[in-house]
Amino acid sequence: MIFSRPLTEIVQRRRSCRTFLPQTVEQGTLDLIREGFLPPPSPLPPPSRFTLLDRRDPALENLSLKGSYGLIRNDRFFLTASLSPALPHSWEGFGFALERSVLQMTDVNLGSCWLGGIFDRSALSRYLGLQEGESIPAVIALGLPAQDQTLRDRFLRWSSKGDQRKPWPELFFLPDGAPLPPEESGPWREALSNLRLAPSASNKQPWRALLNGKSLHLFLRRDPLLDSLRKRADLQALDMGIALCHLWLTLEEGGLFPSLAATPVPPPPSHPEWEYRLTLSL
Repeated sequence: MIFSRPLTEIVQRRRSCRTFLPQTVEQGTLDLIREGFLPPPSPLPPPSRFTLLDRRDPALENLSLKGSYGLIRNDRFFLTASLSPALPHSWEGFGFALERSVLQMTDVNLGSCWLGGIFDRSALSRYLGLQEGESIPAVIALGLPAQDQTLRDRFLRWSSKGDQRKPWPELFFLPDGAPLPPEESGPWREALSNLRLAPSASNKQPWRALLNGKSLHLFLRRDPLLDSLRKRADLQALDMGIALCHLWLTLEEGGLFPSLAATPVPPPPSHPEWEYRLTLSL
């Protein structure tokens, strides 16, 4: 196993945590998360400047890291990294690397929450000493999760449809654009099920997968509102990296070692709005 328990169990356990306990995280656990910054080789160029932030650092005391909800409680630790948009598929690489850390946090019973909306990017960039062209598209809040959700947490989860996922036929397809029956997905079935449970910006679940023989073509169906924010951060391309992480790690854990390519494939005629991103092949 990649982690201490089966990946599918970890994926099913993961939830976006917005209320943390005030207790600190044990040093050994923080060290383990730091060690996870250098995971086994990724299929995509990883981001750089992985940093575990502690709000008790005086330089971070007044830094706004509340995220788009503005309602993270007892937030002390944050994980982030820098991205160079000029590199091919850098957004996907960022999403892949940090989602792997999220799954690792879940494995050691830490709570986490992706924050890709409103936070003080300029101040954080200065703190990390980013160079020209580097950016911080998102941060991850982490800590000991509160055992009981507050009324506010339940409302946020309900309003963001955090417990809802699009049904299989809306996400996975055959070459002609018809829905892919789960029983015809062969060795991809568990990986696709884990992809379906992946987190995404505003829970838009923008990924679409087309299975053609031994190749799975990944497409992005953009949301107009999130697409309008692309100049600041292409969060939906980042989401594709999160999706790829769930796919890739599930396949590897199952003894299947895919290859990755970026040779464009046209979307099916019934879905011309899909944007090709990547292809996995077994």
